[in-house]
Amino acid sequence: MEVPWESVDLLETHAEISIRDHVAHKRFTLVYRTRSKGSIWLQLTLEPGQRVVRASYRTLAGAPGTIWMEFPLDPGIGRSEVVFETVEQLSPEHGFYRVETFNAFRDLLPLPLARRTVSVRIDSSLGVAGLFSPTHPVRVAYLDAQSATLRMDLRGAATVGRFRFFYALGKAAPPPTGPEAEVLAGSLPPADPERTGFERVFTEPRRFRLRRRASLRRLP
Repeated sequence: MEVPWESVDLLETHAEISIRDHVAHKRFTLVYRTRSKGSIWLQLTLEPGQRVVRASYRTLAGAPGTIWMEFPLDPGIGRSEVVFETVEQLSPEHGFYRVETFNAFRDLLPLPLARRTVSVRIDSSLGVAGLFSPTHPVRVAYLDAQSATLRMDLRGAATVGRFRFFYALGKAAPPPTGPEAEVLAGSLPPADPERTGFERVFTEPRRFRLRRRASLRRLP
Protein backbone atom coordinates (compact mmCIF):
# COMPACT_ATOMS: atom_id res chain seq x y z
CA MET A 1 0.00 0.00 0.00
CA GLU A 2 1.63 3.24 -1.13
CA VAL A 3 1.21 6.45 0.85
CA PRO A 4 2.03 9.80 -0.81
CA TRP A 5 4.28 12.34 0.85
CA GLU A 6 1.95 14.71 2.66
CA SER A 7 2.24 17.22 5.48
CA VAL A 8 -0.40 17.24 8.22
CA ASP A 9 -0.86 19.13 11.49
CA LEU A 10 -2.38 17.20 14.39
CA LEU A 11 -4.25 19.78 16.47
CA GLU A 12 -6.25 18.01 19.17
CA THR A 13 -7.02 14.56 20.55
CA HIS A 14 -10.03 13.55 22.64
CA ALA A 15 -10.61 10.21 24.36
CA GLU A 16 -13.88 9.05 25.92
CA ILE A 17 -13.42 5.83 27.88
CA SER A 18 -16.08 3.71 29.58
CA ILE A 19 -14.90 0.75 31.66
CA ARG A 20 -17.00 -2.04 33.15
CA ASP A 21 -14.83 -4.17 35.44
CA HIS A 22 -11.85 -4.87 33.12
CA VAL A 23 -13.44 -4.23 29.71
CA ALA A 24 -12.67 -0.80 28.24
CA HIS A 25 -14.72 0.85 25.49
CA LYS A 26 -12.71 3.71 23.98
CA ARG A 27 -13.84 6.42 21.57
CA PHE A 28 -11.11 8.58 20.01
CA THR A 29 -11.46 11.83 18.07
CA LEU A 30 -8.38 13.16 16.26
CA VAL A 31 -8.54 16.73 14.95
CA TYR A 32 -6.05 17.61 12.23
CA ARG A 33 -5.34 20.06 9.40
CA THR A 34 -3.78 19.36 6.02
CA ARG A 35 -2.37 21.32 3.09
CA SER A 36 -2.93 18.53 0.53
CA LYS A 37 -5.97 16.85 -0.97
CA GLY A 38 -6.74 13.14 -1.18
CA SER A 39 -6.36 10.55 1.57
CA ILE A 40 -3.69 8.59 3.40
CA TRP A 41 -3.75 5.23 5.17
CA LEU A 42 -2.05 4.67 8.50
CA GLN A 43 -1.37 1.26 9.98
CA LEU A 44 -2.40 0.80 13.62
CA THR A 45 -1.15 -2.01 15.84
CA LEU A 46 -3.66 -3.42 18.32
CA GLU A 47 -3.00 -4.48 21.87
CA PRO A 48 -3.76 -8.12 22.73
CA GLY A 49 -7.48 -8.33 23.39
CA GLN A 50 -8.24 -5.07 21.57
CA ARG A 51 -10.27 -4.58 18.39
CA VAL A 52 -11.68 -1.67 16.39
CA VAL A 53 -15.48 -1.84 16.35
CA ARG A 54 -16.37 1.38 14.52
CA ALA A 55 -14.62 4.08 12.44
CA SER A 56 -15.79 7.21 10.63
CA TYR A 57 -13.85 6.25 7.48
CA ARG A 58 -12.70 3.07 5.79
CA THR A 59 -10.55 0.44 7.47
CA LEU A 60 -8.72 -2.55 6.03
CA ALA A 61 -7.56 -5.65 7.86
CA GLY A 62 -3.79 -5.96 7.99
CA ALA A 63 -1.48 -8.62 9.36
CA PRO A 64 -2.68 -10.30 12.56
CA GLY A 65 -2.97 -7.66 15.29
CA THR A 66 -3.01 -4.69 12.88
CA ILE A 67 -5.50 -2.60 10.94
CA TRP A 68 -5.20 0.10 8.25
CA MET A 69 -7.28 3.27 8.70
CA GLU A 70 -8.06 5.98 6.15
CA PHE A 71 -7.41 9.67 6.88
CA PRO A 72 -9.08 11.99 4.32
CA LEU A 73 -7.14 15.10 3.32
CA ASP A 74 -8.87 18.32 2.21
CA PRO A 75 -7.18 21.70 2.84
CA GLY A 76 -10.46 23.48 2.01
CA ILE A 77 -12.14 22.11 5.14
CA GLY A 78 -9.68 23.72 7.53
CA ARG A 79 -10.11 21.21 10.36
CA SER A 80 -10.79 17.52 9.78
CA GLU A 81 -11.72 14.77 12.23
CA VAL A 82 -11.27 11.01 12.37
CA VAL A 83 -13.36 9.18 14.96
CA PHE A 84 -13.06 5.51 15.85
CA GLU A 85 -13.93 3.19 18.70
CA THR A 86 -12.26 0.16 20.22
CA VAL A 87 -13.04 -2.51 22.79
CA GLU A 88 -10.19 -3.84 24.94
CA GLN A 89 -9.77 -6.52 27.59
CA LEU A 90 -7.47 -5.15 30.31
CA SER A 91 -5.08 -7.20 32.43
CA PRO A 92 -3.88 -6.31 35.95
CA GLU A 93 -0.29 -5.16 36.51
CA HIS A 94 1.17 -4.77 40.02
CA GLY A 95 -2.38 -5.06 41.36
CA PHE A 96 -3.74 -2.30 39.12
CA TYR A 97 -5.30 -2.12 35.65
CA ARG A 98 -3.40 0.17 33.25
CA VAL A 99 -5.22 2.28 30.65
CA GLU A 100 -3.58 4.50 28.04
CA THR A 101 -4.41 6.75 25.11
CA PHE A 102 -2.40 8.01 22.16
CA ASN A 103 1.05 9.46 22.68
CA ALA A 104 2.96 10.10 19.45
CA PHE A 105 3.34 9.35 15.80
CA ARG A 106 6.14 6.94 15.03
CA ASP A 107 9.71 8.30 14.82
CA LEU A 108 8.69 11.91 15.51
CA LEU A 109 9.49 14.20 18.38
CA PRO A 110 6.55 14.93 20.69
CA LEU A 111 5.16 18.42 20.24
CA PRO A 112 2.45 20.25 22.18
CA LEU A 113 -1.16 20.03 21.08
CA ALA A 114 -3.72 22.80 21.09
CA ARG A 115 -5.86 20.60 23.34
CA ARG A 116 -5.84 17.08 24.77
CA THR A 117 -8.77 15.70 26.74
CA VAL A 118 -9.67 12.41 28.41
CA SER A 119 -13.01 11.57 30.00
CA VAL A 120 -13.33 8.27 31.87
CA ARG A 121 -16.02 6.46 33.82
CA ILE A 122 -15.39 3.16 35.61
CA ASP A 123 -18.13 0.92 37.06
CA SER A 124 -17.80 -2.40 38.86
CA SER A 125 -19.94 -4.35 41.31
CA LEU A 126 -16.64 -5.38 42.92
CA GLY A 127 -15.90 -1.77 43.81
CA VAL A 128 -13.54 0.78 42.25
CA ALA A 129 -10.52 2.11 44.15
CA GLY A 130 -7.01 3.48 43.70
CA LEU A 131 -7.82 5.55 40.57
CA PHE A 132 -4.91 7.83 39.68
CA SER A 133 -2.56 9.00 36.94
CA PRO A 134 1.20 9.19 37.60
CA THR A 135 1.85 11.13 34.37
CA HIS A 136 -0.50 14.12 34.09
CA PRO A 137 -2.79 16.22 36.33
CA VAL A 138 -6.31 14.75 36.45
CA ARG A 139 -9.52 15.22 38.40
CA VAL A 140 -10.80 12.04 40.10
CA ALA A 141 -14.23 11.69 41.68
CA TYR A 142 -15.80 8.65 43.37
CA LEU A 143 -19.54 8.68 42.74
CA ASP A 144 -19.98 5.78 45.16
CA ALA A 145 -18.07 2.63 46.15
CA GLN A 146 -18.73 1.08 42.73
CA SER A 147 -18.24 4.03 40.35
CA ALA A 148 -15.57 6.62 39.67
CA THR A 149 -14.70 9.22 37.04
CA LEU A 150 -11.45 10.74 35.81
CA ARG A 151 -11.07 13.92 33.75
CA MET A 152 -8.12 15.56 32.00
CA ASP A 153 -8.18 18.75 29.92
CA LEU A 154 -4.77 20.14 28.97
CA ARG A 155 -3.38 22.60 26.44
CA GLY A 156 0.01 23.45 25.01
CA ALA A 157 3.15 22.15 26.70
CA ALA A 158 1.17 20.30 29.36
CA THR A 159 -0.17 17.87 26.70
CA VAL A 160 3.24 16.35 25.98
CA GLY A 161 4.13 12.91 27.37
CA ARG A 162 2.68 9.44 27.65
CA PHE A 163 -0.65 9.67 29.44
CA ARG A 164 -1.87 6.67 31.41
CA PHE A 165 -3.96 6.00 34.45
CA PHE A 166 -4.46 3.08 36.81
CA TYR A 167 -7.33 1.70 38.84
CA ALA A 168 -8.06 -1.32 41.04
CA LEU A 169 -11.16 -3.42 41.61
CA GLY A 170 -12.45 -4.32 45.04
CA LYS A 171 -10.97 -2.93 48.21
CA ALA A 172 -7.54 -1.47 47.45
CA ALA A 173 -4.94 0.66 49.14
CA PRO A 174 -4.77 4.36 48.23
CA PRO A 175 -2.87 5.28 45.05
CA PRO A 176 0.85 4.59 45.54
CA THR A 177 3.37 7.38 46.00
CA GLY A 178 7.14 7.71 45.80
CA PRO A 179 9.14 4.81 44.30
CA GLU A 180 6.08 2.57 43.92
CA ALA A 181 4.30 5.21 41.81
CA GLU A 182 7.43 5.62 39.71
CA VAL A 183 7.41 1.88 39.01
CA LEU A 184 3.85 2.12 37.72
CA ALA A 185 4.64 5.27 35.77
CA GLY A 186 7.35 3.40 33.90
CA SER A 187 5.67 0.00 33.81
CA LEU A 188 5.40 -0.17 30.02
CA PRO A 189 7.64 -2.81 28.45
CA PRO A 190 10.30 -1.63 25.97
CA ALA A 191 9.01 -0.76 22.51
CA ASP A 192 8.85 -3.70 20.11
CA PRO A 193 9.00 -2.72 16.42
CA GLU A 194 7.02 -5.84 15.50
CA ARG A 195 4.27 -5.45 18.13
CA THR A 196 3.49 -2.03 19.52
CA GLY A 197 0.59 -0.48 21.39
CA PHE A 198 -1.98 0.95 19.02
CA GLU A 199 -3.83 3.06 21.54
CA ARG A 200 -0.61 4.86 22.53
CA VAL A 201 0.28 6.46 19.27
CA PHE A 202 -1.34 9.69 18.31
CA THR A 203 -1.37 12.59 20.63
CA GLU A 204 1.89 14.44 20.85
CA PRO A 205 3.20 15.70 17.52
CA ARG A 206 1.34 18.44 15.67
CA ARG A 207 3.36 18.30 12.49
CA PHE A 208 4.78 15.30 10.74
CA ARG A 209 6.04 14.16 7.37
CA LEU A 210 4.67 10.85 6.11
CA ARG A 211 6.95 8.26 4.58
CA ARG A 212 6.09 5.94 1.71
CA ARG A 213 4.56 3.47 4.17
CA ALA A 214 3.04 5.02 7.24
CA SER A 215 2.87 3.12 10.49
CA LEU A 216 2.70 3.90 14.18
CA ARG A 217 4.43 2.65 17.27
CA ARG A 218 4.45 3.07 21.01
CA LEU A 219 7.12 5.30 22.47
CA PRO A 220 9.76 3.49 24.55
